Amino acid sequence: DSIGTVIVALLAGPWAGGLTGLLTNLIWGMISDPVAAAFAPVAMIIGIVAGLCAKYGLFKTWWQAILSGVIISLTLSVIAIPIRVYMFGGVTGSGADFITAYLLATGRDLFSAVITTVIADNLIDKVVTTLLAWGIVKGLPKRFTARFSRASAVTE
Repeated sequence: DSIGTVIVALLAGPWAGGLTGLLTNLIWGMISDPVAAAFAPVAMIIGIVAGLCAKYGLFKTWWQAILSGVIISLTLSVIAIPIRVYMFGGVTGSGADFITAYLLATGRDLFSAVITTVIADNLIDKVVTTLLAWGIVKGLPKRFTARFSRASAVTE
């Protein structure tokens, strides 16, 4: 759900990426999934951090895209964990809830169960997301990426 946000961040910068993530989740929340709206700040952080990673050269190679995915995942966790715990009691209706439920059943407290779930789930998700976004932007025609001054942080 974040590939478009990351692509915008790579092409147009951190603030455009952040706005894209924020608006995407707010609209998604109004149309079909109210939980998505609650995580709009998380989507905004994904766009901002992806844009900053690109700005500082962390999307030039595939392994740097992986590193960016890790950075994005750890940063978004700071915002996502309190939302998941305090607004939803750890349960949002996603598949990751099974991990949280398992950890709670093994005796973990809610906060540590959610921390483990959010970090584990997002590490995989955001690494795949950043690799896909990196590959897509790298594959765009030069005549298209030339319109975006920020794209050179990825395409060169």
